[in-house]
Amino acid sequence: QWEKIRDRNEILDLRVYARACVTALGCDRWDEKRWLKESSKVNPISEKKAPSSEKGLKRRRGSFLKR
Repeated sequence: QWEKIRDRNEILDLRVYARACVTALGCDRWDEKRWLKESSKVNPISEKKAPSSEKGLKRRRGSFLKR
């Protein structure tokens, strides 16, 4: 019997969507050689630090998001 333990389930939804994408793209049938080939195309995360201030960034006025 299934019992609801959380009010929301976005994490499960995202997991299901991601799995559906993997299946649709055929990634679930890739062998190790293909994974290595595809992973070599990905750029590693840059080690540059994020700017310490928001200098140079422009904010849109009239946005519904207020900070």
